[in-house]
Parts: sequence; structure tokens; C-alpha cells
Amino acid sequence: MQNIYIFLRKVASFGNITYHCVLDILFPPVCVSCHAPIHDQQKFLCPVCFDKIVIHTTCTCPACGKRQATNDFLCHKTPYKLAAACHYHEPIPQLIHYFKYNGLEHIQTILSALLIVHLKFVLPDISSYIISYIPLHIHKERKRGFNQSRILATIVADYFNVTCVPTLKRIKNTDSQTKQHGAQGRMANIKDCFSCSQPELITGKNIILIDDVSTSGATLLEATKTLRVYHPRHIVGLVIAKVD
Repeated sequence: MQNIYIFLRKVASFGNITYHCVLDILFPPVCVSCHAPIHDQQKFLCPVCFDKIVIHTTCTCPACGKRQATNDFLCHKTPYKLAAACHYHEPIPQLIHYFKYNGLEHIQTILSALLIVHLKFVLPDISSYIISYIPLHIHKERKRGFNQSRILATIVADYFNVTCVPTLKRIKNTDSQTKQHGAQGRMANIKDCFSCSQPELITGKNIILIDDVSTSGATLLEATKTLRVYHPRHIVGLVIAKVD
């Protein structure tokens, strides 16, 4: 039944009023977070859940998770600056889940908008930056059908009219980070899983590296360590949410 639901929502996304009507009859539109009725399948959130979203205006310290008083100050020395658009509170987890695992790819519009608005606060001028993303292993990407971070990075880059390039390659098909226990387990799981795919694009450059969620920070830390070998100037890890 869920597969039929997902298929019909995909069909409805093409804008055909007939399919919209069929979809609304068979599966009345509901909020993906609280499941309250909504009027439009493409809204995904009810007004109450939408109003719960708070976009941060400053960066976060990757080491301790504290929000910074200004974007120029970090309380710990770290290899990258973390720009987390939101806290990992509802409705953000449900939006990300439905985007990654339930085939509702048009949620990318909401999620990319969160990244864009947050980036305008923390980096008003990104003209000197290139945008990249955390890659999936080729087997995992084939199974899922897409890389959510690449989709978001492409949208953000297009909005700001900057270059989006694949700077990293996933060379180990690691287990999901969500299955690991604690920060040490996550670090061990992700260790040495990246290689640099285009070193010539990194040296001396400012890089915005996009992922969906930062939990322990292990993935972004390992990715930035790989890039740091080739001496970029600055790296900003841009994510939808930071898990508290």
C-alpha cells in the first residue's frame, strides 16, 4: 500500500489535475510530521509543524556543539566550520526521512530552502566558494537511486550561481552511521572511507561541503581531513540539522 502511495505522489508531482484528484481521494493529504490533514499534497507540512522550524543565524562549533555568538568565532580549533540550519527537532527528522527513504523527492524544495536561508546568514557572500557534498558509495547510491546530499548541493549551487563539484569519492562501503554506537563507533566506521577525486580543484579554495545531518560529526570530520591533505583555504560543513 505504501508503494502505491509513493507512486501516486510521484505521478501527482507532474501537475496533472486528474492524478491530484485521484490521489486526494485515495490518500487524503496529511502532514508528514503530525499527520494532520492538509489541503495540498505538495505542501508536506501543516501550518503548525511548518511554524516549528527555526533557522539558525550563526554557526555551530563542531567540537562541542555550541552555537557561536558570531560567525567569526569558534570556541575550539577544528578543521572546518559547521553551518547547521536547524536543530534536529520535528518536523525536520520526518522531512529528511521521507526525502531519503520514502521517495518523496519534492521535499528537496523545503530542505534546500533551509540551507539557502541559513547560508545567507552565516556566509553572506559565497562567490569565492565552490560547493561539494558527501558522496555515497556507488553500491548504496545505486540501491537508493540518488544521493540526497548531491541533490541538495546542486540546488544550492544553482541558486547562488556557484560551481558544484564532486571533490570526494567513497572508497569503502561502510555500514550506516545510524547503526553505530557512540562517537567512537561512528569514527571507526567512517575511518579512511574517502579519497579525493579532484585534488586540483581543492588547493587554495574555499569549500562548502553539504550533507543532510550531523550527529557526532564523524562523517564531516573524516571528509574534511581527506580534503585538508590538499590544502584548501576554508571548509564549511553545511547541513540541514545538527543532532543535539
